[in-house]
Amino acid sequence: MTPVNQSALNPLNGTGDFEFGATVRLSTVSGTAGMNVMQRGTAGAGQSQWKLQTDYRSLAGGRVASCRFADTARSTMIFGTKVLAAQTWYRLSCKRSGSIFSLTVARVDGSTPAETVSSQVVLAAISPTKPAIIGAKSIAAVLGQTDAANDQFHGDLDSVYFRRS
Repeated sequence: MTPVNQSALNPLNGTGDFEFGATVRLSTVSGTAGMNVMQRGTAGAGQSQWKLQTDYRSLAGGRVASCRFADTARSTMIFGTKVLAAQTWYRLSCKRSGSIFSLTVARVDGSTPAETVSSQVVLAAISPTKPAIIGAKSIAAVLGQTDAANDQFHGDLDSVYFRRS
């Protein structure tokens, strides 16, 4: 799904503080491919991006949430340590506050404390030009990409948001 209005889905001047996230429930935690919750921009040299997804991490012993932030030269990726369970609702959020980038993972039922993992890094403007996508990543058939490689989210998404300050 692509949001209709893309104009406000970048931080002010590319350098302002911003936050994005969603409430999610995974239908499966199997597989090693990433499952994109939401993103704007693409990964790659010279590309700017913000992204929230779940990844399989063998070190964590299962699927965890992650955030990626990138200007056109550098990037930072933050991984949660809480393993996400299938059929459980979580609030996931990614945030930039100056040079602090963070990921927060909270079970909606409040049965465990929320987890926030942060990283301090200096990034220039984050101003992706590619459309924002919810529940997958953009593919380009002309580049030989197919739906099988779109990191589709498997589960339910609710309360998707993007805020800037």
